[in-house]
Amino acid sequence: MICQSCGANSKDATTCEYCGTKIVLVDVSDVLLEEETKKAKILNLSGDLSYVFSNKDDQDQIIDRILEKSKEYIDNGELKKAEFFSKVGLNQSKGNEKIILLSAQVNALYGLKVSGSIQMANIKQKYLHDAKEQIEKVSSDSLKDEKDKVLSMIKTVDGKKATQFDAPGTMGSGTAGCATIFGWIIGALIVLGYIISMFDL
Repeated sequence: MICQSCGANSKDATTCEYCGTKIVLVDVSDVLLEEETKKAKILNLSGDLSYVFSNKDDQDQIIDRILEKSKEYIDNGELKKAEFFSKVGLNQSKGNEKIILLSAQVNALYGLKVSGSIQMANIKQKYLHDAKEQIEKVSSDSLKDEKDKVLSMIKTVDGKKATQFDAPGTMGSGTAGCATIFGWIIGALIVLGYIISMFDL
């Protein structure tokens, strides 16, 4: 169970074994859309949502915790859960640039994930289109570095054909082969230069 106080995943469902707080599962049906409530059950996110909305009046805390949980799931490669929280964040924040950037990142990651599949080319374009639209709404100087990383990810995936990926989400030998040939050419030029310099002596 996720502790609503410290956010730790406690094995004890009644009292947090980390901070000692009594764990109370918060009813979030009044703050989520019906569609979100159904998806939360499927993804088994009741504990996380209880943590995020432990104080429904503290909007800043809610946004911070949505960002925290989303980044945690991105790091763990659980994109469905990260996407869920990014969408909840968009509905809750109404224009928060950190949440918009998070959503752009999730869309870009999904674009990368499906990029090696010819059958999912249209889906990839939809994810990238959404990511581009969202990233244009981020103008804060404090988010520039994170924004640039997402833009770089979008550029890496955008325009690449599925055949340029070894597997979905992995750049393939089409790019690697060019790098290998280039390396051989450079190596040959260095050796040739060394031989010529010996004749000059």
